[in-house]
Amino acid sequence: NKTADVDTLQKANDMEQKWHAQTLTQLQQVNGAMLKCKNQLIEEQERNNMMNRLLKEANTDVTLLQEKLSAKNTEIAQLTAEKEELNQKVSDSASNSDSLQEEVTELKGQSEESQIAEASQSADKKFTSI
Repeated sequence: NKTADVDTLQKANDMEQKWHAQTLTQLQQVNGAMLKCKNQLIEEQERNNMMNRLLKEANTDVTLLQEKLSAKNTEIAQLTAEKEELNQKVSDSASNSDSLQEEVTELKGQSEESQIAEASQSADKKFTSI
């Protein structure tokens, strides 16, 4: 009987050790899987951090470009206003030139009329004195 009890205890002990060994193996596998997941999470976090830095840099670049665009738009508006002012001056000058040309033509006409009148008077005087 004692031998049977020892054999039973030995078998129970062997089974318990086998169960512990299997459980330990499973725990090691789970631990390895968890470490792998942890490392993947760390890598993902590092990628996210890098993407956030790149996004911040891109946003800064966009802000700078918007400021430059705004400055260029202001410059364009100023140049457009100056162009309109210069076009108005050219238009005014052309209008003044036309007016002056008309005045010169009128004065030439008056001068010619005056010369004709003087010549006519001179001729009348000569004719009358004859």
